[in-house]
Amino acid sequence: MSFLGELAKTIGPIAANFVVPGSGPLLHGIMREITGDDEGVSIEEVERKIAGDPTMLMQFKKAVLEHEARLAEIDLEGRKVDAQELETVNVTMRAEGKSEHWPQWLWRPFNGFLYGITIFCTYFILPLKGLEIPSVPTEIWIGWGAVLGITTWHRGKQKRIQSGDTQGALTGLIKTIRGKR
Repeated sequence: MSFLGELAKTIGPIAANFVVPGSGPLLHGIMREITGDDEGVSIEEVERKIAGDPTMLMQFKKAVLEHEARLAEIDLEGRKVDAQELETVNVTMRAEGKSEHWPQWLWRPFNGFLYGITIFCTYFILPLKGLEIPSVPTEIWIGWGAVLGITTWHRGKQKRIQSGDTQGALTGLIKTIRGKR
């Protein structure tokens, strides 16, 4: 088997983690680190050195797998942080759900409907009626949209977990690409 075939076989299962801008230079950096070559040596020459030396090839495989392990650790830490944030949101939502005061648990849907109605009336109804569009500061729209977006994101995460999906959207996509889902 050629070196490139062996290389593809080695990194094929973890290629999904390298499908980001700069992945080529990452692999080249690992290869150059193993051979000790600098940027002055062509990558083809670096490949030939690794292909010709079984020890270097094993070092390359080990370095790629160590990189994969570091990415998995980062992913795990991210999931832990997400789980902690989600638990905080769940505690808040449970408290709101138990509340006897309707404004406390109704504010999210009310704001969502009001946001859409406000945009529709401001930019469609007022011009149709020949009225001047009021000057609403951009920060108002951004702030209001951000609050709705964040609460919707967390509510979506809660729904995914309740349905049995314990992984994030990006992790699920990578696993699907790898064929492990």
